[in-house]
Amino acid sequence: MSEKNSLNIMDEHLNDSKRLGWLFSLIGGVLGIVGNMWVFITTYADMMAAEAANEGGCDVIVQYFLPAYTDIAILGGVFYMIGFYGFIRKRKWSYSMAVIGNIMALQGSFWPMVPALDGGITPLYMILFLPNVVLFFLLNRYTGKRKRSRVTLALIVGIGMVLACMNGVAGTNRMLFIGWPIFTATQRLTVVSALAWGFVCHAILVKPQKWTIDVAFGAGILQIGVGFPMAIASSISFDKISMFLAAPVVSLVLLVIIIIPGFWDRIVSPPAKE
Repeated sequence: MSEKNSLNIMDEHLNDSKRLGWLFSLIGGVLGIVGNMWVFITTYADMMAAEAANEGGCDVIVQYFLPAYTDIAILGGVFYMIGFYGFIRKRKWSYSMAVIGNIMALQGSFWPMVPALDGGITPLYMILFLPNVVLFFLLNRYTGKRKRSRVTLALIVGIGMVLACMNGVAGTNRMLFIGWPIFTATQRLTVVSALAWGFVCHAILVKPQKWTIDVAFGAGILQIGVGFPMAIASSISFDKISMFLAAPVVSLVLLVIIIIPGFWDRIVSPPAKE
């Protein structure tokens, strides 16, 4: 086979990959914009009614945070569509925009399943979350051609992001309706760590920089510093292991990956062709 034919085959394979990026972004955009609007309109009143029957001010949390999470998910759909436009116009930034859309879609569709399950309502947000999990792997493994270890690390970082943001929501409930000072002190900072993990997740997948590991270290330290006190206070008060524990534990795992010399770099270092 001649060198010219080999290059043509490689170009065709790359074009197939980009066309699928176009398709993945379109699917994510429709789910993000149309899907989230439909699910929100369909479930909001029922979730409010179900949570109002429970004690602890959960209906107030749903009243304000469910629209906020829906905003994040719809904006994720917009970024997906920007990525879709970029793919069909052959823009270099198309993959980056699609990854932002995917990260925001996953963030925006996970927590809303929690109050739905708590209120005994079918978690319709699952039909938005699960396809975005699939799109995460399709976008990054097939379209982005990212190696498995890199995608796995980004997935763990993404889990840390979602859990840290959930701690912020749950911490708001404790702060407003129980009045524990520890949650007043930590609620906002756990959201800051979630934002930092989101930036790190995007950087790992799109184009790791020297500062990526530095931001990751800061996000991990912050989440451990505020997450473990939240978990300990909640566990002692309710005499059971607290769900607040999950976010700092994931951050601790990521810190171990960071501090092992050379381990992080071996995982995230992109090939020269990127």
